[in-house]
Amino acid sequence: MSEELGMQYTIGPEPKDPQEAEKWHKTHRGLVLTDEAYFQLAGDQDAQQRFRNLMLQFQMDQSSTEQYQDNLAAILAGNKTLTSKFSSFLEAPTDSEDDKAAANERLSELTGITPLKTISGRPTFEESAAFLEDVKDRFIGQPGIYDEFLHRINMRLRDEESGVDTYAGLVQMLKGEPDLLERFQHFWPRESANV
Repeated sequence: MSEELGMQYTIGPEPKDPQEAEKWHKTHRGLVLTDEAYFQLAGDQDAQQRFRNLMLQFQMDQSSTEQYQDNLAAILAGNKTLTSKFSSFLEAPTDSEDDKAAANERLSELTGITPLKTISGRPTFEESAAFLEDVKDRFIGQPGIYDEFLHRINMRLRDEESGVDTYAGLVQMLKGEPDLLERFQHFWPRESANV
């Protein structure tokens, strides 16, 4: 995956267990398409950022299927190749809850991203997005820190790193920024680091 684009994910070595290997291959294929889309959108930074935000929003399980479809269609408008590759999601029916679940599962397969399930007391998408924007703004003069911050979160969300390791790494990144550290600890209390 393209490090310079900030969408790099690692999924570790292929597991030996056949069922786990099948899951690994699906995730890998999805991540390749996600990276391809991000790369093809590189000429339009607004579309690229909207794509990144939409994938984060999907990962955080914060919108409706119809909103994902509408937003992705708008982002990919004019790019026939990507629209075609995402067509099985974009054209999926959303009439019933079963249809919506199937469409979301298709987007998960296409992107390699598994949405988090709703957890009581979890910050809203807006709160999370505002926090990430503040982290980005704070480290604007230190290239790579924000991307590494997102990378570490994504590694945890994909179960590629333990919660304890991710938590420790993110706390270390924010140690010189007490206000951001306090907000981070509100989002992710120390006692839930192993989640």
